[in-house]
Formats: sequence, C-alpha cells, structure tokens
Amino acid sequence: MRERRPGYDIVASPNDEPITLAGPPDALSGRVELHNPGDAKVVLRQAALTDASGLLGPRPVHPTLQPVVLRPAQGRSVPLTVALDPATPPGEYRCELDLAGSSRSAILHVTERFELDVSPEVIVVENRPREVQAKKLVVRNLGNVPFSVGDVGEVMLDDETIWCRALRSGGLAWSEREGAGLEDLFVSIFQAGQKEEAHAGNLLVRNVTGDVEVAPGRTVSLDLEITVPERLHGNSRYRAVTPLFTEDLVFLVVPARGAHVGTHSRRSSRPRREKGEGR
Repeated sequence: MRERRPGYDIVASPNDEPITLAGPPDALSGRVELHNPGDAKVVLRQAALTDASGLLGPRPVHPTLQPVVLRPAQGRSVPLTVALDPATPPGEYRCELDLAGSSRSAILHVTERFELDVSPEVIVVENRPREVQAKKLVVRNLGNVPFSVGDVGEVMLDDETIWCRALRSGGLAWSEREGAGLEDLFVSIFQAGQKEEAHAGNLLVRNVTGDVEVAPGRTVSLDLEITVPERLHGNSRYRAVTPLFTEDLVFLVVPARGAHVGTHSRRSSRPRREKGEGR
C-alpha cells in the first residue's frame, strides 16, 4: 500500500509538546499520538529525523514506523523506534521529527550502554610454575561509554577435581579410624578439602601494556604475563575467573605438555583397611 499523506496535521499532541524517545543508542523507543480529522484515508509508511546540530552523525536518521492506516476521524497511538550509531554518547539530543508532511520537535534521551567483547573467551595456561607465560587479550568496546583496563593482579584458582581427591583421602582417613561415625566422615572429607584447597593458590596476571582507555567503537590488544603458583597438582585442571566490567576474564590452567598425566598418589593404592580391624 502506497503512502497517502494528508494536507493537514495528523499529530494529535500539542505543537509545543515534543515527542520523546528514550533508550540505548541502537534501540530508542517512544510513541506518537495520531488523529485523522479529514474525510480521506491516510496511509503512513515512513518518518524522518532532522538533526540540525550534527550531533547524531553525518548519516540521516530514519525512525522505524510500522505502516499506519487511519480512516476518517480515527486516532491511534503509534510506536516509534530509532537506531542511532552504537557509539552515540549518553545525553539529551533535540531534533525535528518529520511525519506525514508535518514537523514536530523531538527529544532523544540516549542512555548509557556498557558492552564489551573479550577475546579469547578462555585464556589457556600450562601448569609450568617456574615460567612466565605471555598471552594476548583483545578487548572491544561495543557500548557508548569509555572505560579503562588496568592491571589484573592475583586471581584465585579453583581445582576442578578438588572434591574427588577430598572424597578419596577423607574417606580413607575415616575408614582407618576405629568407631568413626557418619558425622566423622563428613568432617574428614571437609578437612581433606581444606588441605587440597591450600594447593591451589592464586594465578598472578600482569598487564604489561599498562592502563589503556578503550573508547566507544575502539579495539585494543593487551599483553599479559601470567605466572602459575608452585604447588598445583600436575595432573589436575584449574579455573580462575575475574570480572572485567560486564564480562569475565576466564583462565584455565592445564597439565603442561609433555608432563605425565593420570598418575595416582601412592597412598590411594594402599589396601583399604576394613572398619574394626586392628591397627
């Protein structure tokens, strides 16, 4: 259906009342009240924003308007959405909305959008405690506010198999205690878990690039130096997570290449003594 513009104003709101849209840069939304006072059908398919200040960028802005059909004396509240440049800074922007041959003042309230992309999603580090390992981190600012990336520092490690070892060692210690009950088993496993946790420690992550400001739309590459703590189990895997604004930096410590994987502790191979047996 082709657009049919009337020769009169169909915007129902007062002339001195601006049309307001609000939201993040790529998804501002609002409504406009329309009324057809004439005796012919009106069909609307498009609208336009005119920005005399140039603050919204050099490209023309065309709001999204679903096709509207207004019969004589009919009124409707119509949704209106606008997509600006994703890097448009937060703030209030005044412009003109051209609709059905009429122009009305409009106010765009652009809200803050904090969005970034971190690559790689997981930084893999080998379990080589006496080496400083160099890694690259790429950060993209997809939002409309700048942020700074500084040093990372120490990041707490979690052992993926900690409770497997705690169950084994704690259960073995419990089985060797004459007359130990079920509550003692829970305590023994918990204490074994605490001992295993002491082996994990913290991953040391240094941002050798230094503090970097990431402007909206900008991509930066950071050089990291990572040091693994001394007491990690050579055949286990560890995970560390630290926040970077709205995203997470995830580190995965894996067994070193060439290391023997799948070894078992000598103690776990000892014959299990049945409860009640003499020492």
